[in-house]
Amino acid sequence: MKIRLSAGCLLAVLGLGYTTSAQAFDLRDLQAPRGLKYPGEAAADEAGRAVDFIGDINGDGLDDLAFSAVGADRGANGSAGKVYVIFGRSSPFNGFGLDAGHALLGLADVTILGPTTGQLLGWSVSAAGDYNGDGFDDFIIGGAGNLSNVAPAPTTLIYGRASFPTTIDLQVASPASHFAIGTSTSGSELGWTVGHTDLNGDGLDDLLIGDWAAGGTEKGAVHIVFGQSGFLSGVLPLTSLNSTTSPRLVSFLSQSNFVRFGWAVTGLGDINGDGIDEMAVGMPFFDAERGGVQIIYGRANAPGNVLSFANQQNIDDLTNSTGLRLQAGTGELSGGRLGTCVVGGDFDGDGRADLATGAQAADPLNRVNAGMAFVLFGAGLNESSAAISLDTLDAAERLRRIRGAAAGDATGTAIGNLGDLNRDGRDELALSAHLADVAGGVDGGRAWIVEGLPRTASQSLVDLDTASTEIVWTFDGEATSDVFSFGLQHGPGDYNGDNRNDLVGGSLGAEVLGQPNNAGAAYLILDPRIELFADGFEAAAASR
Repeated sequence: MKIRLSAGCLLAVLGLGYTTSAQAFDLRDLQAPRGLKYPGEAAADEAGRAVDFIGDINGDGLDDLAFSAVGADRGANGSAGKVYVIFGRSSPFNGFGLDAGHALLGLADVTILGPTTGQLLGWSVSAAGDYNGDGFDDFIIGGAGNLSNVAPAPTTLIYGRASFPTTIDLQVASPASHFAIGTSTSGSELGWTVGHTDLNGDGLDDLLIGDWAAGGTEKGAVHIVFGQSGFLSGVLPLTSLNSTTSPRLVSFLSQSNFVRFGWAVTGLGDINGDGIDEMAVGMPFFDAERGGVQIIYGRANAPGNVLSFANQQNIDDLTNSTGLRLQAGTGELSGGRLGTCVVGGDFDGDGRADLATGAQAADPLNRVNAGMAFVLFGAGLNESSAAISLDTLDAAERLRRIRGAAAGDATGTAIGNLGDLNRDGRDELALSAHLADVAGGVDGGRAWIVEGLPRTASQSLVDLDTASTEIVWTFDGEATSDVFSFGLQHGPGDYNGDNRNDLVGGSLGAEVLGQPNNAGAAYLILDPRIELFADGFEAAAASR
């Protein structure tokens, strides 16, 4: 079976960690006041393909969320794509209309329109931190082009502000509203995945833009757009930018064919302990589809605020002082596509950044395409070479393996860092198994929530088929081919300001409100500490 690859890491997550025994929730039972469902507007919209909490972009103290509908049309322009922004609310249901199926009836605070036909705006959506240092969070949106043989929608940064219009049209340049990095190259995948970090340690967030198709034969590239004060506008050609322009941009490139470097990107925090954040890039087709992940270390600016990065750098030239490559080793990853997704966090609670990555096509214990995930612990990271295998990390107890539960689940298609849900000092993980068969139907999809665990030999392997105390919760899609959890957000968000993280996830294949054929839907699930779903756990939740 040839499984579907995801665009990157894109769902979002909530306060789930209030029990240590595995529990399951069926999204068919979701209803107010426990949550909301945001349906796609029309067939083939694929609403929920990309989902993220995007920080507090309007400065009201509540986290906001965004989700895309990449197949949405703008008039005669088919599949231009749309992104919907929903502002955080302390009373999420006030003024919201729900139909009998508990689906939200057309309420978006901001709708962002893709520029033109086939540009698939919203293939990726991510928080961007505070790019220009004005105190408002910003967010970034990418497109994709290869599926329609056109250039993708320009990768766009939307600046945060106190007041937003109800519609942002990306055909129209708007000073102090947004700017974009664009390409005219047909078949480019610039913006396939996006993220942010502070790679030069100047206190401003930098943008990460992946393009796995760069180089002509799927070599791949990642571009870093460094944060700067003020506001930019218009579409800036990628080819016009370098390390001294405004904005400053540098690129890391693969020179090897068909590795798809840039398939997934993430900021990592400080993984090597030098005080500057890093980034990680997935290349799932490296080494005959065994896959790999390239960590790139941050570097402080040189005197005069000069970047310490070259305009372009070949990733094969990175040394042990500038990066580290994680390779598959000899274990369970023949054709497993390590690096399908990447995300940072502190999963063992030691105060150092760790890396989690997925391998959605792995065959653990001969479970074909069950998929796997891995956690690389940052503590003690001091390599004498620029590459290391999973086998070496296993031997040093610096790796956790997580095996998918069943053949065909594609576990590790996406991974989210949920933050510390159970208040034990360790971040939890959400793992996508978007092709899992569930009660609602074949390929309904499942999200696994895995508790952060101490870094010990006894906790170095988690098998989702047999584990109990490690599994905090599972969420199952509603119906056949919903593929719930195709994307997972990089980090937690608190939509209603109750100091508990919330969950938002996508089912791009969902049929909703009479719209068949992949209209899609996004789901928001709120605060499980106040009476968990009607399944007998209310008293246990109330006592915690």
